Amino acid sequence: MKLHPFITIDFPRKFASLLCAGAICYFVHKQIQEEEVFRDIPVTFKHSEDLVILKNEVQKINVKLRGPKRRLKNLTNADIKIIGQISDQAISGRYTVLLREKNIEIPRNLNIIEITPDSLIVHVDTVKTIEGVPIRCRFTGQLPEGYGRKNFQVLPKTAGISGPSGVVSDIKELVTNAIELDRNIHEDFEVEVPLLKIPQLSISPETVKVTVELYKMKDSKFFNNLDISIMENNSDLFFVEQFVNPINPKIEAVLGGPKSTIDIITSSSLRPFIDISDISKSGIYKLPVHLWVDAKDCKALEIKPMIVEVKMSRKQ
Repeated sequence: MKLHPFITIDFPRKFASLLCAGAICYFVHKQIQEEEVFRDIPVTFKHSEDLVILKNEVQKINVKLRGPKRRLKNLTNADIKIIGQISDQAISGRYTVLLREKNIEIPRNLNIIEITPDSLIVHVDTVKTIEGVPIRCRFTGQLPEGYGRKNFQVLPKTAGISGPSGVVSDIKELVTNAIELDRNIHEDFEVEVPLLKIPQLSISPETVKVTVELYKMKDSKFFNNLDISIMENNSDLFFVEQFVNPINPKIEAVLGGPKSTIDIITSSSLRPFIDISDISKSGIYKLPVHLWVDAKDCKALEIKPMIVEVKMSRKQ
């Protein structure tokens, strides 16, 4: 093969010139490039949907790059992407993630000089899903005086959870955010309330509907047309000859107590009476009306009339 005369004529000089030009380019290139370390770059991990990384701490590394000075000057950590790959065959426990140049995405015209550290330890676990976890309501605050929480209903009653098997297996119930009870609440109410979040767990649904039924701890009830009785000892020598005022007393009473008792109590459980045990001579007396109630947790709030006038006479 015959070379072109341009190459063969004065070849040594031309070859020397090329060597010098290459050396100059190399040294110029070296002079205008710099190295810089970019620190605390977060690592994003890729893994199958069947795996989850247990610990949430952000793994960070340092990367030393070489490139044009102007290019490095305008570069930020956000321009560097680090992907840690976790094998699909990984099992629960400690896993070492190797970091190599192929795991790092950088802009063009830059070179990776060093990765520190070049491996990371992560803790992985398999994903577990459980349905039908019961939900417990959490209440705070206080209802108005005399009111109580009778019952509550949660819809849905259970929820599903998904996450690391080691965490999921320990969950026995889910809890709602606090449901505020207020002194201005006097009737049943309904509220949408979120479920309390648990780190690394997915909960479905995230909110539930809670219906709260209230009851009056104390209520009252009106009774009328009650017959009055007379309390006396067997040894008493005096008796009520007649009622003076009113002539034929019928007692009205307002009874107070727990609503559950008030709702079922009837007139047959009440006995208005006057006590003549202390009467020692004949005459006209004004005596207070008392009310006996066949329910220990109830009492008379009001009695009408409160006083009756009677004529007392000695027994023959």
